[in-house]
Parts: sequence; C-alpha cells; structure tokens
Amino acid sequence: MKHKPFETWILLHEPLSPDQAQFLDEHLKECQHCRQLQRALMDAETLFQSTFDAEPMPGFSQRWQVRLEEDRQAEQSRRHRWHSWMALIIMGNTVAFWTVMLSRQFMITFNSPAEFFLTWIYRFTSLFSSLTAAGHLLSTLIDTLPGLIPPAGWALIVTVLGVGGFLGMVSITKLAQLSRRISQ
Repeated sequence: MKHKPFETWILLHEPLSPDQAQFLDEHLKECQHCRQLQRALMDAETLFQSTFDAEPMPGFSQRWQVRLEEDRQAEQSRRHRWHSWMALIIMGNTVAFWTVMLSRQFMITFNSPAEFFLTWIYRFTSLFSSLTAAGHLLSTLIDTLPGLIPPAGWALIVTVLGVGGFLGMVSITKLAQLSRRISQ
C-alpha cells in the first residue's frame, strides 16, 4: 500500500479538498501505520501545547554578559602576555645575535683594546666634524634662501607644509581610532 501521499497530508496540516479528505479517512480506517502516525502527531501537538515556556532565572542575561566580558578580557590579557613574551624573546635573540657578530668582528678587526678605543675616538670626531660642516651648510642656505624665493613662494611652502601636517595628524588620528575599534 502506498503511504507517501497520506503521510504528507497528515504531516503538513494543509486544507484538503473534499475528495482528498475522503481518501484520507478511508485510508486511515484500513492502514494501521498511518493511524499510528496521526495519533503520534496529535499526541505530540497536545504535549507541546500543554508544556509551559521555560523562563530563565532572574539576572541570567546580566550574569551571562558579565561572564562574556570577563572571558573576553581574560582572552585579551592572555593574548597580550603571549605577544609580550614573543617580542621579548625575539628582541633577546636579536641582541644576542648582534653581540656575537660584533664581538666576532671586534676580534677580527682589532688587535688590542687601545686600537678599538682610538678607532671609536676617530669615528666620533669624524661624525662631529661632518655634523659641524652640515650645520655651516644649513646656516648658509638659511641666510641665502630668503632672498632667492619671493614672499608668495614662502606663503605657498608654508601652506603646503601646514596642510600636509594637518592631513598627517588627521590620518594618524583615524588610524588610532581604527586600531582601537579593531582591538575591541
């Protein structure tokens, strides 16, 4: 016996045409399986209608939100600790690497500590001399440049630098706000 159309009619609860309703009634009188299906469906509907909706305990949502926030903060703290340790390990390894490399270079290059100190004194004085020469060059440019550029040019330069600085500050502010939103 074919149960498929009758099972569909029983389970869907759609209004049936008079012919379909008559076929279903006749089939239910003859078919034990479909009668049991209809009875089980009616019992389930009765059970669903007789049960009450369970209400959460008072303050459940507030406790849940507090717990969620605590979990989020704990995870963020754990992640921050992990990143801090990784950064510390990487920096320590970098310092150790460069210490080994520089000490090796020191051993190869210099025969004695006196030679090392004299070389550094020479480098320091060379750097100082170079900075002094750059300062003299800059002061010469500052003395001669105002006469070479007309006032309109200076106004344009100051305006461009001001707008550039303003746009830079706005960009940094936007990036900081974006990074705060992402971290939350």
